[in-house]
Amino acid sequence: DTGEVVVKDYGVEAIVCHLTKEKQGITVYRLADYDERLARSNEIVNQDPDFSRQYCVDLCNEVWGNKWE
Repeated sequence: DTGEVVVKDYGVEAIVCHLTKEKQGITVYRLADYDERLARSNEIVNQDPDFSRQYCVDLCNEVWGNKWE
């Protein structure tokens, strides 16, 4: 036994941090469950007007290719 560790396969479950103005207004959603209505109401759009569900999907595709869900 060489002690070598090998990862043969992996996957990624994408999540989105949803911000609201309320106290403790942070919720985490699976991207698969996050819709455009939620994305439009995310306070992050005030900092990044390009933010959308599709933006998140495109970013995941760019970073993880087909390894994410």
